[in-house]
Amino acid sequence: EPISFFPALVIDRITLSRASDYAVVDSYGNEIVKGSGIEIELEQLKAGLYFLYVDKREEKFVKK
Repeated sequence: EPISFFPALVIDRITLSRASDYAVVDSYGNEIVKGSGIEIELEQLKAGLYFLYVDKREEKFVKK
């Protein structure tokens, strides 16, 4: 079963449906956060479009 995440409009964190390795990349391709787990803390991000790499796929999300 593919890993899902929420919310797509992020305020301070993303929650994954199960623990996994992940990476968050900005729209310029710079890796911002990399780790493993269920929650990804993103309070420090500026508003904008980002990409979540999880479970061998790319998902878009917006930081509010």
